Amino acid sequence: DNEKFKTMVARYMQGDTIPIDTTRNILLMGSFQRSEIFEYERDHLLSLFHKDNETYVNRTVRVKNIVNYQSKLNVQPQDTDLTLYIRLSDSPLYDPAYLMTLIKSIPHQRLFIVHQGTAEGETEYKQPFDELHPTWIHGTVGDDFDFLMRSQHCITTSPFSWMAAFLGQGKEIHIPYNDFYGGNEGNHQNLDEFNMNCKVYYDAVYWT
Repeated sequence: DNEKFKTMVARYMQGDTIPIDTTRNILLMGSFQRSEIFEYERDHLLSLFHKDNETYVNRTVRVKNIVNYQSKLNVQPQDTDLTLYIRLSDSPLYDPAYLMTLIKSIPHQRLFIVHQGTAEGETEYKQPFDELHPTWIHGTVGDDFDFLMRSQHCITTSPFSWMAAFLGQGKEIHIPYNDFYGGNEGNHQNLDEFNMNCKVYYDAVYWT
């Protein structure tokens, strides 16, 4: 569970490694969304993300499937573009007005907004962004993740987009800090900066 995993990570970071039975699958709950793991083991984790890695990340998808994925989208982000990710499959977390202010403060030519799923009130949440004339991106999970990984300048608002930015090694990652799930003191989400290209915004305003 989360407490046990957090204890294991804390001991590991102090040099006290706990032996793990590598013949068994390990199911991680909310704590896998804690960025200190990725900060201390960034190089090792990135070294695992290559086209020949046969390891499964779930029942059907291997690491190499993600690396070698061929997107079905007919557009790709360029170096001067900005990409925002928003999730609509559950209640949107951030206030659109806050995200729009953040977007306007970041120099870019084109704005892409990748969105996940559909939800009641989707049109209401998306409508304020229309004045920024974005290109809306929504494909399969693979298409969306691949687009986010290729975005050199992006705003992450969820574990999905944060992980894509981490693996994509973008040039400029903007992270509205999320303490909705407990932040630094909680056992769940704490997605902070993972390299010098990240900028964290601690003044995030929540939609709720």
